[in-house]
Amino acid sequence: MNTKPYDEAYKFLSEQDAQALLILLGLIKPDEKIKIEKLPLELSVSTILADQAYLVTTQRGQTILHPEAQLEWKEDLLTRMPDYDARYWMKYRLPIFSCILLLTKKGVPKKLPRFAVVKAGGLEIKTRLKIVKVWELSASRVLKLKRPFLLPYVALMQGGKAELEHSARLLREVKDERQRLEIGIHFLTLGGLRYNRENLLELIVRQSMIPLEQLKGSSIYQWIVEEGLKEGLEKGKREGKREGKREGKREGKREGKRESLVETLLLLIANRFPHLDVKAEVKGIKDIALLQQLCVEVMKARSAKALKARLSEAQK
Repeated sequence: MNTKPYDEAYKFLSEQDAQALLILLGLIKPDEKIKIEKLPLELSVSTILADQAYLVTTQRGQTILHPEAQLEWKEDLLTRMPDYDARYWMKYRLPIFSCILLLTKKGVPKKLPRFAVVKAGGLEIKTRLKIVKVWELSASRVLKLKRPFLLPYVALMQGGKAELEHSARLLREVKDERQRLEIGIHFLTLGGLRYNRENLLELIVRQSMIPLEQLKGSSIYQWIVEEGLKEGLEKGKREGKREGKREGKREGKREGKRESLVETLLLLIANRFPHLDVKAEVKGIKDIALLQQLCVEVMKARSAKALKARLSEAQK
């Protein structure tokens, strides 16, 4: 799996509101009076890049808080975390608290280790692990914090459609248009780990008042379309193994293209007629050429009623 879009989402959100992230991970208290300074990403000894760490100053003194976000569990975390912590200690000589934020359940063992230990002859580096599983966090509690840069994580937390709709509505309240677009893009990126991307796109356009054209202009949107095509191809390939590899590949490409067009058409409809529910009609259209034609026609449709009639006709 390409982890870059998820890394970009985490880094953007943490850079915009570090305090919100540290509250989410339970590393600081919501009402605590603190000062937060970003530390350099590069650690000396040899070039190594960690996720953003922070120098936090409170009445109790200074500490270094180091969150690492992971798309999935990897065993190399058990060597990387002590490595990072030892380097922070050598550079700053301050108390260090690390935390791993897991975004998905992939690869997560039934029993997670409490410590990560590196042993090298007479040297032993031991780090106590604080592991936060995002799917165990309460979406309702996080929504009450009213921190816009936590909204993209809500889709992965405990909760359902109501919390997802609530987070999209809160996104609409972000006054800065650029920020609203960027948060919306990362909302789509992270939310796609759990929900259908087509439905998320429709939700963002409908609830968050972000124009479809702006979303389509982002590199993330292009990546999502490509992922949809790949998923369609993979689905076709799996089905094709039962019916013949060659036929399966052709079917996979065709189905991937069809699904991408269905997604695009639904988004265009949601942008033009936000309250028109025609998912069933659109998904029932199998002809690729017809879907392409409808993507053009929807922008010229006189009314929601006329468009619904046209889609019903297209299914015949």
